Amino acid sequence: MRGDPVPLTGAALIRAVFLRALLICLTLCAPVGAEPLTELDWQAPDPQLGGLSGVEISRDGARLWLLSDRGFLIAARVRRTEGRITAVEITQVSSLLDTSGNRAETRLERDSEGLAVSAGGAIYVSYEGEHRVVRHMPDGRVNLNLPSLPDMGRLEENGSFEALAIDPDDRLYTLIEGGRNGPAPLFRFVEGHWDTRFVFPRSNGFDPVGMDIDDAGRLYVLERRFRVLGRFATRIRRAPITATGLGVFETVLQTPSGRHPNLEGISLWRDGDNRLIATLVSDDNFSSMFRNQIVEYVLPD
Repeated sequence: MRGDPVPLTGAALIRAVFLRALLICLTLCAPVGAEPLTELDWQAPDPQLGGLSGVEISRDGARLWLLSDRGFLIAARVRRTEGRITAVEITQVSSLLDTSGNRAETRLERDSEGLAVSAGGAIYVSYEGEHRVVRHMPDGRVNLNLPSLPDMGRLEENGSFEALAIDPDDRLYTLIEGGRNGPAPLFRFVEGHWDTRFVFPRSNGFDPVGMDIDDAGRLYVLERRFRVLGRFATRIRRAPITATGLGVFETVLQTPSGRHPNLEGISLWRDGDNRLIATLVSDDNFSSMFRNQIVEYVLPD
């Protein structure tokens, strides 16, 4: 006959608590149905490569457009082996210019954060320092300034239009990163004005930093959560876009802190096997302490 269990004390108790916490974290923080595909640390001699805040990928996964938060648009070719990115070659670097063809003078004016490319090739960029959304021509020059968004005066200098997306009907969506308490305003540009009906539900300390829309019309939001020692957790949630707003969000990816660096840009595409793939890029803050990284996951469909 067994005796009563002996209570754990000292080091044994600490180990038991640690193991239990680790098991809970692995259960809650593991990717939710997502399959890792690519994880590439990317270095290039071009001094403009850095601060990557936005990405768009071609429908065949062979070309990239990357947005630097210093006001540069970078075009690149992608080489793959068995579907995974093995090399990236920069083909063009363009400065983002104003309507007169000049580069903005101040760092705040050049703080480009969100990137969206329409099916017709129009390039839209959202700016966070001097809050605005504009359309650029392929040579980088502005050819359309969209109307100002509501409540511009209350936006944070480093917490406004971090994310930008475009749907098949050329309707733009932008999402505000700042204001970490409560839902985040999500604006849609339709028929010449900004629709303010949508909101994005923040949760668990994550902030929205990127967006895209898949071929089924679902909105995907890339989120990050920062912890001490520069460790980031990444989450992707999606919801259907309805006539009256956004449907219920579901989590399709969540990583533990430190799994990836500061991922800020997201673009969706399908490979030859019709798998839904999220291409993500990280912001290295132009610092040797951080990394430019391209990450891809196959998402549940």
